[in-house]
Amino acid sequence: MKKIIFILSFIYSTCTLAQGPPPPAPSMPDKENISLIDELVEVMDYKLYFRVMREQIVNAYALEHSWSIEKINSAIKKISYLDLPDYKRQDMYYNIHANKSSDELKDMITRFKSYSDDEKISEHIEEYGQTIVVNWQSEIQALCRRMDKN
Repeated sequence: MKKIIFILSFIYSTCTLAQGPPPPAPSMPDKENISLIDELVEVMDYKLYFRVMREQIVNAYALEHSWSIEKINSAIKKISYLDLPDYKRQDMYYNIHANKSSDELKDMITRFKSYSDDEKISEHIEEYGQTIVVNWQSEIQALCRRMDKN
């Protein structure tokens, strides 16, 4: 009987104490940097970057699911930057740039203002691609799955 109680108490303590703390809240910038990040978002032209990513992701999804050309074109037209919830976009941008100083943000704004659209995209992919690509990929694929069901 003692062995059973010991084993049960061991299992119980392992299950209850093995859980870690909740994940940390996303990083948010200082209040003074929020306006700089908002300006940077406009200068970086995320909508252009989204259009490029949308076409790549829709085409990849379409290839995998044997979509017709008409369905591909329809999906590309239907999926808009505005389909992404605004709070997700803003939080993502703030989180990406949260640890930057005001000077770094101002430098980035100046630099991106001087770039062509192609340079903005390639520079952006280099610096922030993974975070944004993963977020947009999951959102766009979810929209594709919904269209696939219809």
